Amino acid sequence: MATVLAARELRAVLDFSAQLQAVERLADLPEALLPALLRLVDADLVGWNDIDLSTGTFDGYLHPDSNSATAFAELTELPEDPPLLLHFRNHPTSAPTRISDVCDRRSWHASPAYVEVYRQYRIEQQVGFPVTTTATRIGAIAFNREHRDFSDAERDVLAVARRHIEIAHRRLVRGAAREAAIDALGSNAGWILVDASGTVVDVGSAAGTQLRHCGVELEPGQQLPELPRELTAQRVGSNSDDQLTLLAIGPTAEPAALGLTPRQYQALRAVAAGASVRIAARQLDISPQTLATHLRDAYAVLGVSGRIAALNVLREHGLLGSAGR
Repeated sequence: MATVLAARELRAVLDFSAQLQAVERLADLPEALLPALLRLVDADLVGWNDIDLSTGTFDGYLHPDSNSATAFAELTELPEDPPLLLHFRNHPTSAPTRISDVCDRRSWHASPAYVEVYRQYRIEQQVGFPVTTTATRIGAIAFNREHRDFSDAERDVLAVARRHIEIAHRRLVRGAAREAAIDALGSNAGWILVDASGTVVDVGSAAGTQLRHCGVELEPGQQLPELPRELTAQRVGSNSDDQLTLLAIGPTAEPAALGLTPRQYQALRAVAAGASVRIAARQLDISPQTLATHLRDAYAVLGVSGRIAALNVLREHGLLGSAGR
């Protein structure tokens, strides 16, 4: 069901969205975001929580800042997850959720999170939602009050604001990845950024030009296709938290550039798909002994000791095409 906001709340969310659009760097998002959120929904304290699930370490920002470092260090020392974080672990796409939605008052007051941390900060009521979730990290926002639980109307406002936060975060993550690509490869290098599903997130201008010269139009949102034989892609970096992979795009090397003769290259390609020497020799219409000689000579040229290492060299230079994948 779509969320319906009153006119005043809708205007406030639109102003909030405009403020997010003005943020240009990912590192600046939390500090710009939190004061703007407090203008949407009143609270004593709002926090951006960055949780490393592999280590249980908490980090982030609080606004107004009430000794953030100490608060997050205390959360890290807890013997178990705070109730809202446990909920977000189990429901990574959760809508804004109140502490009263996940546990009763008695259970909340008995939790280590309340006893060891929240009580000293006079936090009785919470509402929060995850912004980013991966296998190893959760980024979540939590509003905190001493009095008065958060209303359904306030939760509705946060549900709409959350979508704007996710859009801004995605834009800034891609911008940071684009800057990293330029830093790693140079402003004139060809590169493509893809996500974990193989969907193209961004295409550098040089890579776009190279692809168009080969008759391929590639836009963000498309699945990464098999590249033309004239081009090769080499993985040069990845970001496990944001599940993005950077591919360097360049012209495919010629076998002769590696010192291989046409017959040596043919011999390597013939065995790349896993065919035996006898079958590969029959495909090339030569004897198994001759094929073995070509392979041995190719290994020597490439400075490797066997078939797997030799094929890896060809693959790195884009010389296998669809063979050996």
